[in-house]
Amino acid sequence: MAYRRTERIEARLADTRAAILKAARGIVAEGGFQEAQVAVVAAAAGVATGTVYRYFPSKADLLAEMLRMICAREIEVVSAIAESRAPPAARFADAVRVFAQRALRGSRLAYANIFEPAAPEVEGARLEIRRELAGGAAPEVGLWAQLAGRWQQAGLAPLLGACR
Repeated sequence: MAYRRTERIEARLADTRAAILKAARGIVAEGGFQEAQVAVVAAAAGVATGTVYRYFPSKADLLAEMLRMICAREIEVVSAIAESRAPPAARFADAVRVFAQRALRGSRLAYANIFEPAAPEVEGARLEIRRELAGGAAPEVGLWAQLAGRWQQAGLAPLLGACR
């Protein structure tokens, strides 16, 4: 009989992975990518260094996944504002305000995620995320393109021009 992972085991594995990503996020938020050594992340997550490598083939892969996780959350927050029932001008202002407040509150993490020099895998993740935000080859599916289209339809084109 072949070994099959139970739901309980799958949940434990997912929890361990989440703990590693959370630890990496905390370390990067404090000192940037250069401080996120695998052994430090492992200690913060309460696991052995080898355990980190069971989930992520390299430090760069761990940090790229952490970046994707953080950006997905930020996109979620801005999308929720864009989908609110507030008037379009208020949604636009709220989205910009909330994004800026979150970036300023976590300025070290924001700097690391946007600008800090990093491994090619992390840079690749940044480019993927930027393409997603811009719409990549299909602008109609990009988050910013969708928001800009809605705001333009609502007569907020002058506000969009001021943001360029």
